[in-house]
Amino acid sequence: TVTAHGLGRRSLVYVFKPLSTSLLLALVASGPSFLSSPYAIAILAGLFFSLVGDVFLMLPADHFRSGLVSFLVAHACYVHAFLHDRPLDVPVAPFAVSFAVGALVLPAFWAGIPSRLRAPVVVYLALLLVMASLAASRAMQLQDVSAVCASAGAALFVLSDSVLAWARFRRPFPAAQVLVHGTYFPAQWLIAVSSFSVWPIA
Repeated sequence: TVTAHGLGRRSLVYVFKPLSTSLLLALVASGPSFLSSPYAIAILAGLFFSLVGDVFLMLPADHFRSGLVSFLVAHACYVHAFLHDRPLDVPVAPFAVSFAVGALVLPAFWAGIPSRLRAPVVVYLALLLVMASLAASRAMQLQDVSAVCASAGAALFVLSDSVLAWARFRRPFPAAQVLVHGTYFPAQWLIAVSSFSVWPIA
């Protein structure tokens, strides 16, 4: 998918972008404990809505709002996954850092966001930061490789969406799609593999 964007081959993007996310869906569904794991089921649901969002965003017409809503639901699924097995005493530092960064970054895009999209973008950004913060706090608490993978994937997701927002609402640049997808698919892969067994770090 990244190569297809780099080459500017739209026909290849239409094939490989949904195929890549579909393969991640199959990866999660192939896990040995998938049917008995609420975490894996929530991750699978998140990937499914991500696939829907991928399709909306790659269509020739502008379906950005529909894609945004699809990814909003995907992040809600990831939030559900990251909440289900964490201890009650959540470290607040990841939330403080995430929302401080969000408060600094959003004004840079604000003028370029159409008025009809401003409310959805703010809601999306808030849920994205909650998702990434929960993933980070969960990794701090559980200290296993699975949680660390999820946290790294969530952080890459924030980076990918930041590049997308910069290119769409601030200043387009030629390598934007390569950078967006070069971080997006590793992000989704890390979140997908986190659905397998929990591996202790030490």
